[in-house]
Amino acid sequence: MNKIARTTFTIFAAVSLILTSTVTSCDKTEEEQLQTAEQTQETNEQKAADVLEIGYGAFKTTERKEVKGWFTEFELTAVNEAEKFTSKYDEAKIKINVSSLETFDSLRNKKILDSFFGFTSSQITMEAAVKSLSDSVATIEIDFNGIKRVVNFSVTQNNEGHSLKANIKLENFLALSALSSIHDKCIGSHTGDDGVAKIWDDVNLYIIVKKGL
Repeated sequence: MNKIARTTFTIFAAVSLILTSTVTSCDKTEEEQLQTAEQTQETNEQKAADVLEIGYGAFKTTERKEVKGWFTEFELTAVNEAEKFTSKYDEAKIKINVSSLETFDSLRNKKILDSFFGFTSSQITMEAAVKSLSDSVATIEIDFNGIKRVVNFSVTQNNEGHSLKANIKLENFLALSALSSIHDKCIGSHTGDDGVAKIWDDVNLYIIVKKGL
């Protein structure tokens, strides 16, 4: 079923549900009818909604210690009405609010926003679009710092849902100057037990999709 047909069907089903509820609830008060409708909507949303987590892992010190960050605000669109993971998300698009970065350290959040993202053209948003999706590989176009690159993510499944992971080189997104900026700002925390300050030029990307109820 194409998108127009699905949309038409959804509207028709919604209108039918409203008309049916009106006819069968004639002996309910208006307040009771409203409460029933709200409860039905909440139940349907809870059943349909998956929980997404979007983040990255940067590396510091010669020991290559990974420091993760997560974006708590993003817009997910073009999700298909399907039960199967690969069918549901094979056209999905994500628009990330960069300022929603959370590393669980408010000072570090500010440093990264100012001294890394502040040196890119992606100070406000980053975007991603799924190009293809299978049970093992997701091909996703990443739009960062004015550069669009297609990146292959590995896909793994567990009891909670699916996890997608990729590794990118920041030089492919012309972001080495931003990397140098954050290194200069945080050189102390980038220094390991060997006394060497180091930041790595690659970053892991994470998308976690936890199944809804």
